[in-house]
Amino acid sequence: MIMYLNIDPTVNQANAEFDLGALGSDDGGRTLFEYIKFNDGDGATAAVAGHLVVGLDAGYPDGEATNDPNSATIAAITQHPKGFLQAVLTDGYFGWAQCWGRNRQVIITDGSVAQGERLMPHATTTGGVDTHSAGAVADIGVALEADGTTSANQLDIGQVFIQIRSA
Repeated sequence: MIMYLNIDPTVNQANAEFDLGALGSDDGGRTLFEYIKFNDGDGATAAVAGHLVVGLDAGYPDGEATNDPNSATIAAITQHPKGFLQAVLTDGYFGWAQCWGRNRQVIITDGSVAQGERLMPHATTTGGVDTHSAGAVADIGVALEADGTTSANQLDIGQVFIQIRSA
């Protein structure tokens, strides 16, 4: 595995600068990001910083990810989570998704997350998370606080410890 230091996690690049799936950090490894290619899905769903992105099916390159849970090509809760977008990415462009550490962007929830609950991709909310249910659904981290501090349907910066991928 290749890891890059001193990356800019807010880039939106037309051409790939790194291999898809590469890890990067801008703080010496305390926070990790995965390099992805953004795909806006069947619904042309716009990227939003803080949205969870998941991998697409085998018909797409490894490292290509979407925030569209209703895309005909995927079901968000059954796909491999990549991380949380750090910038608004253009369809077909490259950038970073946070996959380890305290969240740096506001995360959308269903409004029912309690402190200490495990999180998973939300089945229908674009780029959102839900509390983890039993079964083989991907676990993406833990809520350090209950949602609703600032807004009913969000976890604020620093309120989630993301545990999707580590170095």
